[in-house]
Amino acid sequence: MIKKNVLIALLVGLLVAGTAFGLEDLTGYLANLQFSVNSNPAVVYSTNINLGTIYPNESGSYSSTAVINVYHSGVYIIKIVNNSVIQNVFGWFNITIGMQNGTAQMTYHIFDGEYIYCPSNVTVYLNSGSYNVYITVYYTVLPNPEIISYNSPIIAVYYK
Repeated sequence: MIKKNVLIALLVGLLVAGTAFGLEDLTGYLANLQFSVNSNPAVVYSTNINLGTIYPNESGSYSSTAVINVYHSGVYIIKIVNNSVIQNVFGWFNITIGMQNGTAQMTYHIFDGEYIYCPSNVTVYLNSGSYNVYITVYYTVLPNPEIISYNSPIIAVYYK
């Protein structure tokens, strides 16, 4: 058994320590730690290709630049998506994609609503680093296009 004197000393010590900690008032924090861990092999900063309001038989072009920051070297696929939307609105549609350092070139064509030359994707090996991707769209609207408003992705990047 524990002696009475030892037990009293222990209880008094706990009481004093508890009181000392209880006298502290939190006045604020000097710093917060914030972060997120990203396991994606790359981050894509897309561009917006805004053709505005387009009319039957109208032709035009639009150029813009996107950026791919590659964190894991490897094979990437750049792919045209939503082909059917393009076919229902444009009689002629050309997307040309060029990548910094000439590492990827792709041209995608639709003529009279039919595919003429359409490699809908290109495969490229990218080392770690930042890449500018130059995108140019040339188009002619069909005489009787599908009447829609469209705001969705047109070019995607995949890691293989």
